[in-house]
Amino acid sequence: VAAGASKFATDKQTTPTAAVRESIGNGLAQEELSLDAAVRAEDSINSSLRLLHTGLGCHVAALLWYDEEGNRLVLRDAVGQTESLARNVHPGEGALAGVLRRREPVHIQSLRSSYRGLTYYRNTNPGPVRNFLGVPVMENDSDEARVLGVLCLDRASDAPFDASAEGLALDAAGAIVRAMT
Repeated sequence: VAAGASKFATDKQTTPTAAVRESIGNGLAQEELSLDAAVRAEDSINSSLRLLHTGLGCHVAALLWYDEEGNRLVLRDAVGQTESLARNVHPGEGALAGVLRRREPVHIQSLRSSYRGLTYYRNTNPGPVRNFLGVPVMENDSDEARVLGVLCLDRASDAPFDASAEGLALDAAGAIVRAMT
């Protein structure tokens, strides 16, 4: 028995303790992989927003994502003058409602300072914003695709967003979905 017990204690593949350790090790490795994937996704989202912000001369480039219940849009990430952005927004109001309802990009040009439809700003006050481009972030390109969030771009300048800017924003929305899945 002592010889068997000795063998059992040194055989890492057959001991219950070794099996538990291996399972825990595999679980930790999976958690590390999941964490690494999440960090890479966040980095990819932030890089996309930075490119849009810089390349399109945005005041703000922001990603709003549905919460788990699908009731609110939550600010996932933003670049630019972000101190006056709301952290979560009701999706049925303002310009965001138009993007979500139409399921296609929405441009709003020559905004007045009194315009209150950019609900991703606290108190719906967009400050110096003059132009808005909202792009739905869809899980795929089908007509039945679920809307996951909204990519919001705005400018303080009088230059409206053109078709080229819209195409770039649509490409970024696709890249964000790929990073998230």
